Amino acid sequence: GGALLPGGDPSSAAASLAAGDCVLVRPGETFPADGTVEEGSGAVSEALLSGEATPKARRPGDAVLAGAANLASALVVRIAKVGQDTVLSSILKLVERASAEKPRMIALADRTASQFILLVLVLAAIAGVSSSNRTSAESPAAKKYARVVSSSSRCSR
Repeated sequence: GGALLPGGDPSSAAASLAAGDCVLVRPGETFPADGTVEEGSGAVSEALLSGEATPKARRPGDAVLAGAANLASALVVRIAKVGQDTVLSSILKLVERASAEKPRMIALADRTASQFILLVLVLAAIAGVSSSNRTSAESPAAKKYARVVSSSSRCSR
């Protein structure tokens, strides 16, 4: 947001900014580029950029960043950096690069997990095949049950 001073067109202001231009940023608007406060004082929220929820006071001579929100009063800002040169643009580039590159440790964990799952499935298949080859009378539990039943029948005589 904001309008070029003097008398610029607010709708095309951000696209046509150059270093050295002055911009009026009203309360509730975001700063269109990095710059320095020339006139006015107020509170600025940089939560979008830094995650810091507490607004910061800004007065003439203080830096403001593209994407930060002007909360309190109108500020006249002299533009220092525009477009790809702003801090916001640098943050966006870092986020894009980080999301495009899969960290080596995550890739290793993915490979290890897939091998572990394969091993568990193979062991489960082997266990299933070996248990289906036994008859119920050959299983250790069935033999133990048979001994208990036969010994208890002798006691009742």
